[in-house]
Amino acid sequence: MGLGGSERDGLDHAVAFLKQRDGLDKMLKLMRYAAQLSAHHVLLRDPTSVTGAKLRNLDASTSVTRKFIRLGKFLGNAKELRVLLHANVAIVSASNSSSRDANDGARSSSSSGGSTAAVAASAAARLGHAALLTNRLGIACQSVQLLYNFLEQGNWAVKTGLIRNARRKEAIGRWANWTELLTYVFSVQLAYLELRECARFVEEVESELRLRNRNKKHDGDGDGDGGDARVGGGEAGEEGGKGVEGAVHAEARHRETMREG
Repeated sequence: MGLGGSERDGLDHAVAFLKQRDGLDKMLKLMRYAAQLSAHHVLLRDPTSVTGAKLRNLDASTSVTRKFIRLGKFLGNAKELRVLLHANVAIVSASNSSSRDANDGARSSSSSGGSTAAVAASAAARLGHAALLTNRLGIACQSVQLLYNFLEQGNWAVKTGLIRNARRKEAIGRWANWTELLTYVFSVQLAYLELRECARFVEEVESELRLRNRNKKHDGDGDGDGGDARVGGGEAGEEGGKGVEGAVHAEARHRETMREG
């Protein structure tokens, strides 16, 4: 209900309520880091300083408070994961359709000697595969984030003394560390894909701008008196420009091939 229509389900309401605590959590995070740095600076000069001990206590209490405020945060990851899983079904269906269109276009172009529709279908299939990869990485990232935020509740229980068993403490801490590391790994991969997509978009825009400027220059050289001389000079310049354009396009194709590989 919460995905397709205007009505929201219980998970949507819970996430909206929990988001109201994000500002307080960030403020406490800033306070904790300030207390850590200040305590380190004070205790480095005087290990028996009362001020340094109080700052250490402030750091510890702020850490416990932050863990309490973040209770239930994994529900936000559950919501995002649900959205990504629904999107995965749509992306897989669209990707399979684009792949079939690309195969049909390739067969028709081989018999007719070339087709613009085949090129468009092939490009759509390539974009579909890229979207599917990004979606699956997003699912993996949200899954480990969900597990990490759920384990953080165990860490809060350890800090408050609700969990006293040494083996359980060690297991919760170990799994929380591993899931946090995996969260960073998947987040870096997602950021890399986004940067690669931005670089590809910039290359396409630059290529389009160069093509438009060349067409405008060619159209301007053919107008007015002395057009023949300008056209002659333009042809000579265009011959040199073709070499540059060819090198640029070859480099762009090489980078695209490397990224797809």
